[in-house]
Amino acid sequence: MDGVDGLAKDEVEDIENTITHQKELVAIVKANPVLWDKKQKEYSGKNFNKELAGLAWAAVAEMLKNISEAEKEFYKIRQRYGKERRKVIMSLKGKSGQGAQPTYVPTWELYELCEFPA
Repeated sequence: MDGVDGLAKDEVEDIENTITHQKELVAIVKANPVLWDKKQKEYSGKNFNKELAGLAWAAVAEMLKNISEAEKEFYKIRQRYGKERRKVIMSLKGKSGQGAQPTYVPTWELYELCEFPA
């Protein structure tokens, strides 16, 4: 019985650590607009500054010890945000009258944190 309880506590702790880690990752990326802000001249096109983007990802990767891992993790987070956002938008379309479904309210802990321009 104790083993099961200990395992459940470990699992909860792992989930909490993962969420904390993801929140830190989002905050660091958000602080480096060159990684996500399409209005930044360094973001894309002929003005894309690969060195500047590399330095920004290096700062992000300090917490993960791996740039590739940081990029993949943030990509997954943004994909999840997009999926949740689409659910909200779809729940708002055609909403009127008594038969209308309630607006979808995301329960994902990182949703509001990810609401910066993409």
